[in-house]
Amino acid sequence: MAGTAWLTVLGLVVGTIRAIVSGALVPRSQVDAMNRVQEARLKESLDREQDWKATAGALNATVAEYADQFGQLLATTRTTEALIRALPTGRNR
Repeated sequence: MAGTAWLTVLGLVVGTIRAIVSGALVPRSQVDAMNRVQEARLKESLDREQDWKATAGALNATVAEYADQFGQLLATTRTTEALIRALPTGRNR
């Protein structure tokens, strides 16, 4: 009986050492540190996503303003062209 208990304790010690060496068993402080790093990365990623969304919104507003201004410029160009064509030429005087 005493030999079996000794082998059990030895098996537990060897198993624990093997788990620590293989990385399956790590200290809680290391897990907490890894969680903090992961949370920081996640927050940074979410912040970056919000920045991209804000940039996309600003770009959409810029494109809409550009389209409006281009439409006004085109209308002004057509009006100017019509006025110039309506002017009397030197041959018509």
